[in-house]
Amino acid sequence: MYFLIFSTLALFAVGDLFFYQRAYKKFWFYVLSVILILFAATRSEVGIDWAAYENMFYHQHELISQNIEIGYSVINNFTEGMSFNFTLLVISSLSFLFLMAFINKFAYFKIIALLVYFTDMYFYLNLSGMRQGIALSITLFSIVFIYQKRFLLFCLSIFVACLFHKTAIFFGVAYFSQYIRLTYKNIIIFSFLAFFGSLLFRALTPIIETLGYFRDVSLYTDSNYNSSFSQIDFLIGTCKRLIPLLMLLSVSKLKGLQDNIIVKLYFVGLLCFLSLYPSFPDIAVRLSLYYLALDMIIYNFIFLNARSIYLKLFFIFILLLLGFYKIYGYANMNGYIYNNIF
Repeated sequence: MYFLIFSTLALFAVGDLFFYQRAYKKFWFYVLSVILILFAATRSEVGIDWAAYENMFYHQHELISQNIEIGYSVINNFTEGMSFNFTLLVISSLSFLFLMAFINKFAYFKIIALLVYFTDMYFYLNLSGMRQGIALSITLFSIVFIYQKRFLLFCLSIFVACLFHKTAIFFGVAYFSQYIRLTYKNIIIFSFLAFFGSLLFRALTPIIETLGYFRDVSLYTDSNYNSSFSQIDFLIGTCKRLIPLLMLLSVSKLKGLQDNIIVKLYFVGLLCFLSLYPSFPDIAVRLSLYYLALDMIIYNFIFLNARSIYLKLFFIFILLLLGFYKIYGYANMNGYIYNNIF
């Protein structure tokens, strides 16, 4: 099923890039988004966190004691008495509501953006970590307020996102990206700051664990938990995250991107991943994805700046190859073997 959805999205993405008029782009974008919502909502026992979320649904009285975010608790209370799949439909719809608004605002090639999201974030957030999936879509939408320089509305968006997953607070620093230019000098400076920041985070971890704001911090910082991650995983993860940026720089000079908020935020996510992963792999992935999810817009910039049709064909080939590799990896994980209620 995953490869069927991927093939469908790939076919429409090629049409989005080369054939469709603007009206058709929007129409098929909405149709495909609804398909992805239903695909997530009608699954059964799919996702690494399936058992945990199902347990939350059937034991709602334990959510407060488990320190589950109030926003997600409200959804569970709202759907009490319904089936668990109805809850999944509400969650999936809410997540895609903000995601679609974000893509509509920032992506010219909307189906390409949807394809990029599906090949990675969709599995991690819509089929598994659903609370963070909602939080991510809200934080992405909050970028609108960065462009508009509406600080209070941005803060309100981050607050709402934190009601679904507390790690969304990490996106709060995104607002200040508009005041920094992306130059080679600043890249070097912030690379060093990210390195020292990771050392500081490591030193402050025992204190963070005692605050009670973040749930089960000790689990994610435990050496036994992180021992399952390898240097090969780090290398592959780095390459996957660097490729969109390198592709963009091959068609656009850094000088033309130094004030681009989307590119700057993507770079923040890359630094977060590179600096934290060696010590805390899972935390690095969880925190950096708020920024690295912007690769769906980075690919839009790539195709908009690629002048030659042959260059566009080469880039779409690379994108589809990467997408196939990512989906192959998820499809071969036990937690993602797809089952449907029908």
